[in-house]
Amino acid sequence: MNARHGENGGRRRVGRCAGWLLGLALGIQPAGAATWFVATNGSDGAAGTLAAPFRTLSFALGQAVSGDVVEARGGVYREAEEVRFRQPGVTLRSRAGEWAAIAAPTNDEANFANAVLVDPDADGTTLSRLEISGGYYYGVMLQTKWDWGEPDRAGACRVTIEDCVIHDTGRDAVKITPNCDDVLIQRCEIRRTGVGPANVAAENAEGIDCVNGDRTIVRDCWIHDVYSTGIYLKGGATDGLVERTRVGPCGGGGILLGFDTSPEYFDLAANPRYYENLRGTVRNCLVRDVGWEGIGLYAASNPVVCNNTLINVCTGRIHAALYFGLTYQDWEPGAGRPPSVNPVIRNNLVAQPAGFADETFEIRHADDLGGLSALSGWPAMDANGYFVAGGGTARFTDRRPGSLLDEGTLAQWQAHSGADAHSQTADPQFVAGSEGALWVASPYVDRGTNAAWMADAADLAGRARIQGARVDVGALESATAGPGSLVIGHAALSTATNPPADRVAWLVQLRWFFTHASVGGNLVTGLNVLHEANPVNYPIRIYAYDGDDGDGAYHGGVATQGTEGAADYRAAADPADVASGYVYECQRGNPGWQNKLTCFSNSVVQSGWRYPRVHVALDKFCWIDPDADPAVYCARMSALEARFPQTLFVYVTMPLTTEGAGSENDQRNAFNRYVRNHCLLSGKWLLDLADIEAWTAAGTQQTYVSGGATNQRMVAAYAQDAGSGDFHLNATGRRRAALGWYALALALFDVDRDPDDAPDGVELLAGTCPTNAEDVAVSLEVSPSSRTHAGAGAADQAIAVTANVDWTATSSAAWLEIASGAAGSGNGTVVYNVDSNSGAFRTGSISIAAGGLTRTCTVYQLPGVALPEVAADFDGDGTADVATYRPANGDWGFLYSGGGGATTAFGWSATVPVPADYDGDGTVDLAVYHPAGGKWYIRQSSAGDRVESFGWSATIPLPGDYDGDGRADLAVFYRPTARWYFRYSQSGTDYNLAYGWSAVVPVPADYDGNGAVEMAAYHPASGNWYLSSGGVVHLGGGKALPVPADYDGDGKADCATFTRANGTWQIAYSGGGSATTAFGWSATLPVPADYDGDGKADLAVYHPAGGKWYVLSSQTGVTRVKTLGGSDHQPVLLNSLIHAWFMM
Repeated sequence: MNARHGENGGRRRVGRCAGWLLGLALGIQPAGAATWFVATNGSDGAAGTLAAPFRTLSFALGQAVSGDVVEARGGVYREAEEVRFRQPGVTLRSRAGEWAAIAAPTNDEANFANAVLVDPDADGTTLSRLEISGGYYYGVMLQTKWDWGEPDRAGACRVTIEDCVIHDTGRDAVKITPNCDDVLIQRCEIRRTGVGPANVAAENAEGIDCVNGDRTIVRDCWIHDVYSTGIYLKGGATDGLVERTRVGPCGGGGILLGFDTSPEYFDLAANPRYYENLRGTVRNCLVRDVGWEGIGLYAASNPVVCNNTLINVCTGRIHAALYFGLTYQDWEPGAGRPPSVNPVIRNNLVAQPAGFADETFEIRHADDLGGLSALSGWPAMDANGYFVAGGGTARFTDRRPGSLLDEGTLAQWQAHSGADAHSQTADPQFVAGSEGALWVASPYVDRGTNAAWMADAADLAGRARIQGARVDVGALESATAGPGSLVIGHAALSTATNPPADRVAWLVQLRWFFTHASVGGNLVTGLNVLHEANPVNYPIRIYAYDGDDGDGAYHGGVATQGTEGAADYRAAADPADVASGYVYECQRGNPGWQNKLTCFSNSVVQSGWRYPRVHVALDKFCWIDPDADPAVYCARMSALEARFPQTLFVYVTMPLTTEGAGSENDQRNAFNRYVRNHCLLSGKWLLDLADIEAWTAAGTQQTYVSGGATNQRMVAAYAQDAGSGDFHLNATGRRRAALGWYALALALFDVDRDPDDAPDGVELLAGTCPTNAEDVAVSLEVSPSSRTHAGAGAADQAIAVTANVDWTATSSAAWLEIASGAAGSGNGTVVYNVDSNSGAFRTGSISIAAGGLTRTCTVYQLPGVALPEVAADFDGDGTADVATYRPANGDWGFLYSGGGGATTAFGWSATVPVPADYDGDGTVDLAVYHPAGGKWYIRQSSAGDRVESFGWSATIPLPGDYDGDGRADLAVFYRPTARWYFRYSQSGTDYNLAYGWSAVVPVPADYDGNGAVEMAAYHPASGNWYLSSGGVVHLGGGKALPVPADYDGDGKADCATFTRANGTWQIAYSGGGSATTAFGWSATLPVPADYDGDGKADLAVYHPAGGKWYVLSSQTGVTRVKTLGGSDHQPVLLNSLIHAWFMM
């Protein structure tokens, strides 16, 4: 652990930090405090105002003095060197409502040792609402003078990092060096560390690594997919606190108080015994899916570990779930290497999966250096839970001299130590699919030991830490499914059977919006039946209910508009007038789960189904959507919540069927587990329809076991006809679902999430934000947020403005003219015209400002030339050219479709060809990708050469026009996580998304004909193609090489494969039908493209041995033969990295 790039060291000081705090406490503001503005389209020669922003963050920070704020407009900032704070008291943040990203390379140590560096004298630095990626060593580094050889050994103090996302760093995400005290890290997401070359040899990349910093606080963070350990507080770190934080998955440990720091970084005046950690506290945290210990204590003095939940930890069978470890401190004989002393370990819950056979708890000892023990005396341990599923046994080991306890039971540990007197090994009875939430009947509810700190504390989900007489064991107070809970499942139905009149008087004032299909129709019918039977207790009515029984695609008071399954599909804006007490439901059919989400989002954003028209909005998938991605669902809901805080978006679990193990119910349960966990840990409302379906009226849950997990299934008595596969709800099931809706409505007036003494339902009726104690005074939204126009120009283009105040509209460019609506009040429309474009691709914007808020519609215009439609069209004539690349020396060879040829050198032996039209001029550009360096070298035919860093050695380059602006975007695919990374040419922003899994092959293409390339995945083992625009196509399998292209000329890519063993092509046409054709043989490679210019891809193969190209013209049916290349050349149309994947 002894690295020299500021990695270790230790000591604190009080004077300088204390003086800074005192100055602020006395109200002393630095002279000349100002706000500086930065934008990606600004200029460092500008004034740094909102109207004339700077271009770079580094320049703005160079102007800032103590007390100043640097506010970055949305976009990606790629600086010439690391972003560096030199002055104290400076804040860098994204502008309200926008998101700024700092993107640094991981392979440039000279200029980007870190993405962000805070100098030792930059006390009081604040990083807020930022995305930070890259850095050769660290994402954010807090620097120290500890080892500079100067009398002043100070570090950067009182630094705040809040509401940030830090990811894809060379090594650690956040590095805190000695004497950097009083650091606060809160509400941050940290993910994917150790992705750069710096970690190749080090193999050590933490989420947060604090060395000898005092009073560090990590709170409300999510740290996951970390190369090694989630959080270290070591090297003499004192009085640190980690609370309400989720950690995992991690390759190493979860949360460690202490570890193994070199002796020279300790302050022996304050810590003469070399304690790695003093008085550290870990509480209310969730650690799961880590390779080593969940929580580890190394030479820790007086540590406190309370109310944490550890799930599936120690997966690598290294150490134990709770572990007292040894610190060798680089084997220096002079170092004290003390054991841990006086630990307090209470109310923690360890839950391990079936088959776990390692220790749950271990005290380490080694005979090295005269004998080292990890603990002195006995720990103060009690009220903990140690559970191993599948009938397994929690094992306890004390390896110290004289101990005979080796993998003993809890009872043996109790007798051996006198500790854990009230601890147990019972099943915690977690809420199905959650990460440690307890049902009210769990044996760990009200079984903990109370402590003074709990009085004003919240649990992991933000609930009061003590709900009953005693605290619950684990990180979460019991998720009682009734009033006071955000999870509305089967246990809440009793609250709705005879609802109190005062609550009914409140809930009848709410207005609801609900998009659904068949089971949603069942639920709506249940609401209607309840109302007809007892309108006093059940006053909610259904708008324009047609009287049908709701067993399929039946009613829908709000009509749909647009095309089902298309990007414009949504609920209509009608009716214009809405009434309280009504559900406005839209039966949006079953166009595929992605399009269902699109329909819901469009309905909210474009059709206005949000506050003030309605108070609550819900969308649910159906049991026919087992492939739905819960991460995408939760992300879309979260985005809508952030954009429309006065509207309550309620999550809904996926309905079940009665099927058991090996059925699609496995996928439905996985979806529901994810959504429940998201809601429980994020404090979101959830209508747990699946749980309501899985419990009988007598209180028996219907479950089955699959893959080691206990899954729910539907009670057969609730189905229309389970025996025939009709899992729609019958009358009994509809009533239960409807009672769940009422239980939700009632709970809204019992729960206050702020808290501000106003329940969520009351705040919804008042038009205020239920998760913010302060009212939302100004509401302003525009739709659409972006639009792309052809080079010919456009007239009378409308932007819808939704506001509750006066507003003004301005244009950023002369070619973008506001024709009407330059000012308005309330809801209105801005109309603009776009001039024709005779030049290159360009960007402008229409900005609407009101009450301190600004919303922007970004306008993109394509060049005034034809866009490329043909792969490998290097001369821009609309027809593919024969082209090869020689890996040995980077030579390109061409035979142009119009005649003639050329040879060009561009690249070298370590690069692979990635040709595409990167500048949007209609001609494919030469380009190569260097995997080792993650660099793209592009020779643009109309805009010159450019070099960009994007990707790393393990990624596959997949350039394409993913944003539909006529220019190819940089894109890579990382197979182990099936994650796609994009750098959009239209906006300049980076984005990533998981689609697929490690066994799929990426096959991006424009399958829906919307002008943009989409993600798609081909699974060789099954022959299934998964298209992100919706649908699964079965074609190919095994060694069949995927070769998607537009073979029928309808503007949509068709799924197709080529089997080298017999030269067979299989094509599944997008418009229907299929074809199988033999063209080629085992020694040929597929190179389909439109070689005859008829708009259809031709079957074609390349024979490396002879350098022959065989093209079967789709226009004439004649085979043409051309000669170019040879055995040491490859066709540029074939992605060599995917080709190698198939071991062809």
